Amino acid sequence: MEKYIDERVVVRYGIFEVNPAKMVKWVKQQVMTEKFRSYIIKQRRTYLRWMHDQFAYSILKPPTKHSHD
Repeated sequence: MEKYIDERVVVRYGIFEVNPAKMVKWVKQQVMTEKFRSYIIKQRRTYLRWMHDQFAYSILKPPTKHSHD
């Protein structure tokens, strides 16, 4: 189940990806099963949820003085 948005972007299982054919020039492509891909996405979301729970309890104010001053 994949849909091409344009020649650069592919949507697979609701996840936006760079078209692998376009990445071959810069990054060696690896074979990845859908099960492993789903695992990575699940773990990334778990990590982001944890980060949010740990550190998003308040909004930080910007510094009063810039570092380059």
